Amino acid sequence: MDLCTDGAITAACLELGWGFWIKTGAFVLSAASFVVGAASLVVNSKHAKQRATVELMIKQRDDPEYHSSYLRILKIHKENPCSTEFPWLLAGPSPDREAFRKVLNEQEFIAVGIRERAFDEEIYKQMQYTAVVSLWSATEKMVHCLRKSRDNPNIYRDFERLAKKWKANPLRPIDD
Repeated sequence: MDLCTDGAITAACLELGWGFWIKTGAFVLSAASFVVGAASLVVNSKHAKQRATVELMIKQRDDPEYHSSYLRILKIHKENPCSTEFPWLLAGPSPDREAFRKVLNEQEFIAVGIRERAFDEEIYKQMQYTAVVSLWSATEKMVHCLRKSRDNPNIYRDFERLAKKWKANPLRPIDD
């Protein structure tokens, strides 16, 4: 009677070398399962970031208050492109100040989300490059004025960092 062929794993089988192969097989199967699980997690995480980014942009696009605030900020800049003083920004509540806060707070939120990898930067950049870079250009002096008045260099710093990063590395032309 052969102890290794009748289905019983015994000490005799292990002494004949079967134990090594059983342990190795179990290890290989465990490692393969881990690799597949980790890859699945990475892919799902990437898709979740992409989905969150697209949903954010849809929400932003469909928000009439955000859109009118954005246009208001660009109009303020266009009417006073060389201004370095913005009394409306430092005074109490006003429509201009509320528009500024709504737009810049939203952009700061997105920039922090990108820095923390909650949103997909490449998708956002492909769809919002011009808007982000133009908005920073229009609001840079306003932000510096606000920082100086509050003695806080961190106000809207992530939005600034993102806009400057993108401006230094513009979108590449799409090859057909």
